[in-house]
Amino acid sequence: MPSTLAPRCVRGGTPDDARSAGLSGSVTSFGVVQQVNPAADFLGGLKCSPATGATRLYVMALNDGTGGIYAVSDEYLTALGERYGLASRSCAAGPGAHEPWTSQSGEGLVACMTLSGRQPWVYFSFGEGRYLAFATRNDSNYTALYEWWSQLKAFLP
Repeated sequence: MPSTLAPRCVRGGTPDDARSAGLSGSVTSFGVVQQVNPAADFLGGLKCSPATGATRLYVMALNDGTGGIYAVSDEYLTALGERYGLASRSCAAGPGAHEPWTSQSGEGLVACMTLSGRQPWVYFSFGEGRYLAFATRNDSNYTALYEWWSQLKAFLP
């Protein structure tokens, strides 16, 4: 996590936060439909203040309901992009996009959007697709959120 944010964060967040971010539904992995259930898959989150970068960060491990974690986060982000009509382009140009990300530490997919003119969201996968995370701010400053994400990805496995 970016050093400017870590000292101001505490554990927090609920499965309802995951649902409010649009993280519900299903994905197809290896020909099998996997349900994405925020109540079962939600690992936890952070609430951060003041509003520098992200103010909330949540992480989910997508599983089959029996605790088995599957590498389906990338497929879910692809489905999210299709559902919301996100362009295949760099999120650096603004919300409404999705793209692969890479750093010295890891790689995955990132999708960025603003739902119904509200606060911006950045969704990303990491850990070889086993984890799905999403971050948001309490205002409409997408640029600050994306700059924070650009720092964070250097620390992801």
